[in-house]
Amino acid sequence: GIMGLYQGLTPAVIGSAVSWGGFFYVYEAMKRQLRNYKSTTSVNGTAATTTTTTTTTTLNSWENFQLATVSGMVMVFMTNPVWLIKLRMQLQMKKTSEQLHASRTVTQYNGFLDAVQKIVKQE
Repeated sequence: GIMGLYQGLTPAVIGSAVSWGGFFYVYEAMKRQLRNYKSTTSVNGTAATTTTTTTTTTLNSWENFQLATVSGMVMVFMTNPVWLIKLRMQLQMKKTSEQLHASRTVTQYNGFLDAVQKIVKQE
């Protein structure tokens, strides 16, 4: 029925929110660190008088691409368990129908937390 269209919605929403929120958090933190690393500090004066000037640097397209790639990799690693649970919950109806035609046991999940507990316990 109509509820079948929303099976696995909770982990999908959690996964997307964590993935995108985390992606931008990691990306901005790494961007800030790279800018700090690249910023040039020039020291003017003698041993008695020292003036330090810090310039703000911008990142080029390649550097932004690299930061985005690494941020994406970090978030895939961190959110993979959520996507696994989402997939399992979405496929459990298919497995249930296959069970009728085969003699094998299919683990049923009664929600996100139930899926987490069963996967950790059984696998």
